[in-house]
Amino acid sequence: MPPKYHGFGDRRKDTFKSMSAAGIRRSTYVRAVIPTVDQDGNHVIEPPVIRTEPSEWEDVVKANKTKKRNEVEDRARNWASILPLLLEAFKQGCGVKTPSPSALAPIEDPLLCSCPEKEFRFVRCIFKCGIRHFRIQHCKKCKDHSLPVVLMRRQLFPLTPKNPNVAIHIEQIRSMHLMHYICRTSIHAISEWAKAEYHYQLPIPASFKQRLSEALPMYARMMLNLEKGHKELSNLESGCPACKYMDGPKTVAADGNFQLTRYSRENERSKDINYQGQEEVDRHWADEGCSNFQELNKKGGSKRYLDQTGVFACTCGHGYPLVAMDMTTPGETFGYILSCLKQVVQMPHYGTNIRICYDVGCKLRTSLEKTESLACIKNVPIAVGIFHILNHSPACQLSCHPRVNAGWGLQDGEHLERMWSNLSGFISMTRSMSSLNRRLTISTALEFYAQQKIDNIGINLKRKFRRACLLRRDALKALRKVGIEEDDEEKLQNLQNVWDQQIRNTLASITNGSGRFAASNRAIENLRVAIAIFDLIDNAFRVQGNGHNRTQSLAAQRQAARDQVARKLKIYNEKICAGPVFGFEEYDNANTVLSKQSHFRFRMNITNLLTGDQPYDAFHGLQRANEELIILKDEATSVIKYADTLTKQLQDILQTPIGPYSLKEYYKRKGGLLMLARKLHHVKAWKKEQRKLLVRIADGTATSITTGAADFKENGDEEEDLLVDTDGVTDELSRVEEEVADDQTFEVDTEFVDMFPGDDNH
Repeated sequence: MPPKYHGFGDRRKDTFKSMSAAGIRRSTYVRAVIPTVDQDGNHVIEPPVIRTEPSEWEDVVKANKTKKRNEVEDRARNWASILPLLLEAFKQGCGVKTPSPSALAPIEDPLLCSCPEKEFRFVRCIFKCGIRHFRIQHCKKCKDHSLPVVLMRRQLFPLTPKNPNVAIHIEQIRSMHLMHYICRTSIHAISEWAKAEYHYQLPIPASFKQRLSEALPMYARMMLNLEKGHKELSNLESGCPACKYMDGPKTVAADGNFQLTRYSRENERSKDINYQGQEEVDRHWADEGCSNFQELNKKGGSKRYLDQTGVFACTCGHGYPLVAMDMTTPGETFGYILSCLKQVVQMPHYGTNIRICYDVGCKLRTSLEKTESLACIKNVPIAVGIFHILNHSPACQLSCHPRVNAGWGLQDGEHLERMWSNLSGFISMTRSMSSLNRRLTISTALEFYAQQKIDNIGINLKRKFRRACLLRRDALKALRKVGIEEDDEEKLQNLQNVWDQQIRNTLASITNGSGRFAASNRAIENLRVAIAIFDLIDNAFRVQGNGHNRTQSLAAQRQAARDQVARKLKIYNEKICAGPVFGFEEYDNANTVLSKQSHFRFRMNITNLLTGDQPYDAFHGLQRANEELIILKDEATSVIKYADTLTKQLQDILQTPIGPYSLKEYYKRKGGLLMLARKLHHVKAWKKEQRKLLVRIADGTATSITTGAADFKENGDEEEDLLVDTDGVTDELSRVEEEVADDQTFEVDTEFVDMFPGDDNH
């Protein structure tokens, strides 16, 4: 018997390393030692195995990622297959009983099949007022009576498409839906809120956040499909109430946002899943554009880590979103706005009767002329928003400033900036989403934003009307000081002729002249832009509530902008000495030229003539105010007509008898009609409010165009409200409407009105 060497009969530990979600995981396996014998008869024991090379755990990591990806994809496909059944069950549940926010138990299911293959499952149900466990009966055989569908019919939304253990009452998930899309609250914050809200009751499952991140988008899809069905049933059309029946040209504003980016993903297969009603999600989105537009695209840097570099969108002149488009290039190219305009032109209520407001509208007309499919709008009016026009050259300002060009009224063209501000809460949420979920999230947010614009359209139009009247009053006051009355057509025409001559002279002085003269003009323009940048940062610096960090950052930027003004001023003084320009002089330091009363600021105001003391700012203010009053009358008439048409369409569909149908179809149709009745209830209240706000603007009795803003009291109080026919609104509706606060006062934007000062202090 050979001698017993050390190690015989031992059990050895082998260590392996693998990658997990928490990092590198060390695994230990115990095995018996099996010695071997070499050629000399000696027993050899192999050393312990420690596998630390990446090749040992790369396969494990790849397999785990593939498994998780497949599970997510399977759940997405299951959601897509069950979504139509959930929508039908939702209508049936509403038909059985109206959902109650105070419910603490699911409603009964009168439509459960009679199959013997029944099964019971305990489900944790989350209500607004608590959490309860319920034993839910469902059928294992019938797809229409599976557990998720039965839960939905009992007014509980399942968190998984198969065998859910948790469900949320439809009133509670509706609240979460509103928190996510109106308050811009993330799924993580909602799940943390739920844990804190129900901490004294049954605990929230650990997987709640993951399941809610999949279920909440499905609820959003279901609501979009429900709204689509209502539109098809009652023949409703989406659109802006103020634009739909408007006779005059409609404003279309366009802009891009490079904050709404999305990181690229490898092997993203979820985008191939077909969801019912995807066309409703894509309703706001334009195609990627045709090859004709690609020739106009500019070259830029590479952003390979991004699938989408931003979003480009168009809205109407009231902020209602018309069309959006994913951007995939580093820069904002003309291909995006041309693709969006092509879709706007195809809309029945817009067509070619539009005017365009774009940040670089001064260069857009050339692109329109080169695009054959948009030749129909190559001659439409084009302007630049008032926030961006100051960074354009004087020639662009004269031709594209909405305040000095006829037909624009008091449009500022910055509707997209307000919409991007509303969507800023979704920037971090959508960066890591799949392409489908990102589009769904932005589309749902746009739907809520559009509804807010519709709900507040009357208040906004009345506020614009008041501003136009105040501006008109101040303009007439300034003109009367120099002996010009509103009905003095000869003097007003002389002002217009002198203004037109100034434009021609200004354009000629920019394009012609010697080399020294051209260099002086460039120095003047560079100094003007530097001062405009300083003013922008200085205004942001003076805003209250910036906080310490932002104030420090803005202070540094403000100092850098001041230094830039000093450098441009030095060049300006050199060029002015070499090639003098009439009306411009040298300045000692930056403080002198930055003064609000500096002569340079006065000369760079395009509404001031180089000679003369006529109030051209008041002249343009009067023109724009009169145009705005005419536009507002047209818009108010459109809103009232839209409200009447919408009410009639809903009333007609609700007068249709429900039966006779099968019990299943009866509850489905009853639930759909009950939701339409609720919509009609809201529309009637909205209609009454719009008529109260806009009826006098529409019929021209709110103020007299020949007498100014005399109908408005100096303290801002409104006149006595009109009595409006409510078309048979119920007492309950009247009670709800009485709770709506009347718009008694309107805050006047003094900075906006002061753009055309009434006093002649220049």
